[in-house]
Parts: sequence; C-alpha cells; structure tokens
Amino acid sequence: MPNNDEIKGKFDQVKGKVKQGIGDATGDQELHDEGVGDQIKK
Repeated sequence: MPNNDEIKGKFDQVKGKVKQGIGDATGDQELHDEGVGDQIKK
C-alpha cells in the first residue's frame, strides 16, 4: 500500500503534466515551466 508521500508525489506529477499541457496548448511558457517544476518535485 502506498504511503502519503508516494501519493502526493504521483499527484504532483499528474498536476505538473496537466499544467505543462495547458501551457503548451495556450502558448503560456510560464505555466508550462511551472508544470515541469511540479513534475520534478521530490
């Protein structure tokens, strides 16, 4: 069973991918970069 840190890490990865995708689709580089940052949080 995954612990809370693992769950939060997966959530941050998904959240980051969504932000990155929206940033790409709208041409918002700042949102894209924020999404990349969310994906690499530890």
